[in-house]
Amino acid sequence: MESVSRCVREMKRNKTTSPEQIAGWLGRNEPFPISHERIYQHIHMDRDRGGLLHTHLRQQKRPKRISSKTAYRGSIPHRVSIDDRPALVEEKTRIGDGEVDLMMGGHGGACPLTLVDRKIRFTRIQPVLSKHADHIADVIIEALSEMKNQVHTLTVDNGNEFAQHKRVAKALQAKVYFAHPYCARERGLNENTNGLFRQYLPKGTNFKRVTQANIRPAENRLNDRPRKSLEFRSPNDIFQHGKP
Repeated sequence: MESVSRCVREMKRNKTTSPEQIAGWLGRNEPFPISHERIYQHIHMDRDRGGLLHTHLRQQKRPKRISSKTAYRGSIPHRVSIDDRPALVEEKTRIGDGEVDLMMGGHGGACPLTLVDRKIRFTRIQPVLSKHADHIADVIIEALSEMKNQVHTLTVDNGNEFAQHKRVAKALQAKVYFAHPYCARERGLNENTNGLFRQYLPKGTNFKRVTQANIRPAENRLNDRPRKSLEFRSPNDIFQHGKP
């Protein structure tokens, strides 16, 4: 029972951490043998008795995805198809293969750009004020400048905002590949990461008013979150201290 209480206290303290993540982290770092199913049972029993523990659960709703058709507006010179991407990238066995996306907003050209590593889920999020290709290239290069020696590939969609891909590739000494039109599933990690980020800046946010100072706490939360796919280590832990 103490294990359940410990997990519930952690969940109430940090709503962005799920019972499964809490149980996994405790199982890895402390002697608390408990399953996330047991935590959910406790929460549901509390709800049935009129309790409010369930109100501290992280929301599971995801935003509607923007159709790739809205982003594909013509050919991009010298684009390299995902078909030519090394099979090693699909295997997710190394750090440095990223996915890049724009979270479209409803206030003009302002929107965040998300970059996420396919292997360890390490995420960078940058504010974007224009979808012009030159600006997008600058944002990507700046976001990854401190770790450019670790970047091998980037996979993007077919939006014209990525037309300056060759400049990005040269600056980062990396390869840039384009997913097939209308195939958001080929960048599924981007889709998932964008959904997680919406917990902090929900749909309808005016991104023209969002600065890097607003974004950084959300980015840190995502990178500090223990992940089941990483044996309940966090992306920050792996990025800073060692291999997964």
